[in-house]
Amino acid sequence: MTFNAILRKISEYPKFFVVIWVLVNLIQAFFTELAHDEAYYWVYSNHLDIGYFDHPPAIAFMIKLGYMIFQNELGVRLLAVFASAGTLLLCREILDRKHFALLFLLFISLPVFQVFGFIAVPDSSLLFFTSLFILAYQRFLGSNDIRNALFLGFAIAFLLYSKYHGVLIVFFTVLSNPRMLLKKNFYLATAVSIGLFMPHVIWQISHDFPTIKYHLMQRSPQDYNPVDTINYILGQWLIFSPIMSAPLFYFALKRRPNQLLDRAPWFNLIGFLAFFFFTTFSTRVEPNWTSAAAIPLILLSVQNAAEKEKWNNLLCKLSLVSTLLIIILRVHLVYPILPSSMSFKTEFHGWRQWANEVKEFAQGKPVVFANSYQKAAKYSFYTGDPSFSSNSVFYRKTQYDLWDMEDEFVGKDVLWVSNWPLEWADTMVTSLETRSIVFIDNFQSYQKIAITIEQNPLSVKAGTDVDLNIILKNNYDQPRSFIENSELPVSLWIVVLDGNKLIDMHRAEEFTSPKIEDTIQIQTTFEAPITKGDYNIRIGLRSGMGPPAFNSGIISLQVTD
Repeated sequence: MTFNAILRKISEYPKFFVVIWVLVNLIQAFFTELAHDEAYYWVYSNHLDIGYFDHPPAIAFMIKLGYMIFQNELGVRLLAVFASAGTLLLCREILDRKHFALLFLLFISLPVFQVFGFIAVPDSSLLFFTSLFILAYQRFLGSNDIRNALFLGFAIAFLLYSKYHGVLIVFFTVLSNPRMLLKKNFYLATAVSIGLFMPHVIWQISHDFPTIKYHLMQRSPQDYNPVDTINYILGQWLIFSPIMSAPLFYFALKRRPNQLLDRAPWFNLIGFLAFFFFTTFSTRVEPNWTSAAAIPLILLSVQNAAEKEKWNNLLCKLSLVSTLLIIILRVHLVYPILPSSMSFKTEFHGWRQWANEVKEFAQGKPVVFANSYQKAAKYSFYTGDPSFSSNSVFYRKTQYDLWDMEDEFVGKDVLWVSNWPLEWADTMVTSLETRSIVFIDNFQSYQKIAITIEQNPLSVKAGTDVDLNIILKNNYDQPRSFIENSELPVSLWIVVLDGNKLIDMHRAEEFTSPKIEDTIQIQTTFEAPITKGDYNIRIGLRSGMGPPAFNSGIISLQVTD
């Protein structure tokens, strides 16, 4: 069969090739172990809510629905697979249908669509609802009647329920067509989206805005590192295909759009990539944060390249080469055939065996993982046994800090798995790693005690004493005792960090009360760093040998001469 004959077959039988895409992804989903974050989102699905610490709830509901049918990896990923097929069909609906062959080949040649074609993460639903939003916008431009306004409002709401990045899609679309603001039915669409999204906003308010605080306040500030920008550029080159990136971006951006419908994808593609490029000047950007840009990229590329047969054929041939390379990687995810140095090996291989090995060490006791919400989630998925992530000042807050799951472990005998070596502890050797472990009788945890100070931010002179009035607030349903386990005394610690580098740890005054009912205050003093600069402070309760819990937010400390 000639190359042109293949293209004709794809164009003649689009549904057949979509079904093939679904079947391939279903097989992959069944035979591939869960990625770290997938296990975490599976735990989400066991505690359904309208919001979570890290993300909106769409992925949790998708996993829940699939897992009700199949209680394995396929169940976790089932709706992600169908969302990928839906994304492809929506893109076909947006474009001229006669270009389906090029669309299909480009779609399957990009790693971003291949990975999120079966991996159950928020990007899977984000890609689907980005496509749905563009289709709704297309129809709204054609006729801004009430029906299309409702459709647009629905698409906006579920775009935001998928991932907060969806707000950029809406923003750049409106930026590409400011006259939208003059259409009254646009405000109807806005009202519908706000109404549908309001339950999540209420959840954020009732939980004291955990997501906003984490992303804007609890991330450690850091100086600009050029490596972050370089890694961002390389990351985009990889997720949009090392082979396909250059020609795709060339065809997508080779001309400025002169129609409103084409302006929205053009603004979104440039705006998305530029926004996260400039974000690298203040923080590290994960490659998948720009995944939604793949939709305008592929739409614009197909529209522009399909105009000339030689361009169309060039992209199709390159896509086949890219797809063949991706097939090798997909086989590797099931059965390792590539060198062990491949970084993603740790995500997909050996975790079922690891979980059962940890279970043998636990000897029937529940397991607490220090500073590792992903391992806690994977252990629970592959063993069915409870586990918990105990997060310290040297880590970050997670959904485990919001759930009541901690109560299931307090007072019980547990296996505590450290995330750093401890010379005095026992050692657990598994097929994947070696970890220090401690068997703790009468485990105690205080993660839901919130700590604040009256002065924030702080500004002091180098080497001087800093007076702090520390306020502890009990967020448990009942009083919490500090003397439940005499072998694990509770103390309050102030940790000073320069970025992620530890500068000093100060033990505060002893508690004047053996328990906390509502709030208590502690006055203490610590010495400021001797070198001027911008630091941050984290304050936490330490129970026994572990590091202090992450009870406070990040407190800014400016040290002057």
